[in-house]
Amino acid sequence: EQLTIKTTEIEQQVRENDNLKERISKVEDDNQKLKEMNIKLKGIAIKYRTSAAAAAATTTTTTTAVPTSTDTDELLPSGTTELPPPIENPVDINKNRALPIDLTEKMNKLRDALVMARTRITTQQNRITQMTNELIRAKQTRISNDLTEAHVLIESIRQTYETEINDLKHIIQLFDNIDSNEHMAEILRLRKKIEELTTNK
Repeated sequence: EQLTIKTTEIEQQVRENDNLKERISKVEDDNQKLKEMNIKLKGIAIKYRTSAAAAAATTTTTTTAVPTSTDTDELLPSGTTELPPPIENPVDINKNRALPIDLTEKMNKLRDALVMARTRITTQQNRITQMTNELIRAKQTRISNDLTEAHVLIESIRQTYETEINDLKHIIQLFDNIDSNEHMAEILRLRKKIEELTTNK
């Protein structure tokens, strides 16, 4: 009866461990998909950054010719010559130029998606670690319980055999005190049984 109960418990533990392994496998698959999506999002982000840089670099800039002193004399009233305002560096203009609104929105959405993907990957990895630790603890607990119950069963069997052997020895001693041929066959049978039990022990 104890062995039957033990077998049922072992089968239940095996099913629970298999279920936990399946859950870990599913979480690992989801984590791998998230990593692949993160790689794709990074590629899209690089593409947008490259497009933005190219758009800024190809923006046309107007250059203003600097009039000579003679031209200035003709344009201005008598006497004084004013220098034109300095020309802004086209590179500085491109630096300060704002990105298109739609491109900015797309990049913001992409950045949010990357942050969300990283967060989900971290959460999944933590979950995998937690479930793996639970599986390890469950196995260790099961092994410890199995060993304890096995020791108890072995000790119980040993005590049972020792009790039976001692009883048989006592009976033989009683028969040995009676010198009768009719008891010899029973004595031999009991001694043989003791030898078998002792050998199997």
